[in-house]
This record gives sequence, C-alpha cells and structure tokens, in this order.
Amino acid sequence: MKKVSLPNKETALKTLIILGIIAICVSLYIQYGKPYIKELSLEKQDQVRIKDLDTLDGIIKEIASSSATQTMGKENIIYISIPSDDPNCSNLELPSTPDSWSYHCSNLSDYKKTDGSGWIPINFKGKISQLPVDSINNLKTLNYYSYVTNSTNEHVLTSGLSSTKHLIEKAQTDKGIDDIRYETRVNNN
Repeated sequence: MKKVSLPNKETALKTLIILGIIAICVSLYIQYGKPYIKELSLEKQDQVRIKDLDTLDGIIKEIASSSATQTMGKENIIYISIPSDDPNCSNLELPSTPDSWSYHCSNLSDYKKTDGSGWIPINFKGKISQLPVDSINNLKTLNYYSYVTNSTNEHVLTSGLSSTKHLIEKAQTDKGIDDIRYETRVNNN
C-alpha cells in the first residue's frame, strides 16, 4: 500500500498566506478597480462627445461665415440626434420646452446625412461624410446631441456627459446653463 504524505506545516502556511493575498487583491479590485475602469470608459466616451461637438462647432462656424445664404436652421427649435419618424419628436419622451420652442427629429434613414436633411439642418457641403451621433444616443441617459440656432446664426451644440472628470472640467465650466451637459459656443464672440 502506498503511503500518502501530507504537506508539512510550513508549506500549508505559505499556501494559506498566498490564498489570503489573492483574496485581498480580488476584494480590492472589486472595490476600487472596477469603478476606476468604468470611469476610464466613461471618460473616453465623453472625450469622443466633446471632440464631435467641437469639430461640428468649427465646421458650422466656417459655413456660417463663408455663406450668407446658407440656412442654419430655425429659431426656437431644438434639433436632436435621436431619430424618429415624427419630425416633431412627439413619440419620444422629451423634457418640456419653453413656450414657442419645439423639437425636431430626423428619421432613421436620414439622421446622419450632411445635406441638410440630417439631425442638423445644415448642408455641410462635403466637409464631413456623416453627422456624428452619440455612441449611446439614448434619451433616458441624456446621451444624445442637440443643436439650436438663432436669427443671427449663433448656435449651441450640447451633449450629456457621464464621467466625473468631464462633468467637473467641461460641463461645469463651459459657461452654459446646464452642469451635466457640455455646451459649445455659448458665447459666439
């Protein structure tokens, strides 16, 4: 009969210490690592949103300054990047607008088009291949883009932000009226 040897006390103690260290590392990762990784992911999404809006802002400024006849949209309309078959977006659960304001949506086939039929009613004349939309593009999370203009072609583009870093560094310092949305061109001067 073969004799089974048991590990000595020193080996058993080392194994318990290693298992304890692994348990502590797993616990620390769950407590601190996962939220940190999630925040990094949110920061990356916000960086894309900010870049999208800053790029659009620059192109819109260029178009407005180079063409006095180019239509930039209508006053008192909030153009949003969420597609809808209803041009007034009435089938979407949007926040109430002030009196004399309304929403405008483009349909799923057109909302990324740059010929004036997309979610921004401007003919971008080949300056971009398609209109950007938020990677989430969802009303419930406030992750969508919006655009408003006035009679003097001043405009504002907005997007909801998700990361703590960009809420503090961008949304709360952009001189806009909403501390959870990034707002471009609040002052067009």
